[in-house]
Amino acid sequence: MNPMRTALVIPATLALAFTLGGCGTTGGKNQPDEFKVLTMAPLVVPPEYNLLPPRPGELGIEDLRTSEAARKAMFGSPRPSTNASPAERALLANLAQGKIDPSIRTKLDAEGGQLTVKSKSFADRILFWRKGDTYMADETMLDADAEAERLRRERLIKGATGGGKVKMRKGRKIRLPGL
Repeated sequence: MNPMRTALVIPATLALAFTLGGCGTTGGKNQPDEFKVLTMAPLVVPPEYNLLPPRPGELGIEDLRTSEAARKAMFGSPRPSTNASPAERALLANLAQGKIDPSIRTKLDAEGGQLTVKSKSFADRILFWRKGDTYMADETMLDADAEAERLRRERLIKGATGGGKVKMRKGRKIRLPGL
């Protein structure tokens, strides 16, 4: 046999033996038996019987306590404490009266300016296919100042290009600095 071939065959055989040797371990692993059924502990009757049964249709004692705790945490005591600041008292008064602004989401979206608008759905594109349609998907009012600024920019661009299309030409050479 060729000595070069022997030098390759022996390490390859040893590597194969070590690799396959890990597959056939017969170590006594104790795996759970999935067919074994465990018995459940029997129900135990509590030794204390002096609890009153709940009345049908009424809230349980625990339910009343949690709702009272939630009300206390949200609104505090019925009258504001004497050491509360005027802002805290005003906040508690508004919370207690339930004054909710129905357009708060719209106001927050307008103030944030980071609103992501979804593209039109397939049904909207089919139903409102005309370009000049007066349908506005988000029903927002136009800001007069922003619209005037947009129109002014459009006029500047049209003045620079003459209102026509700009043609771009590509040169034959690749122009790199230093070449």
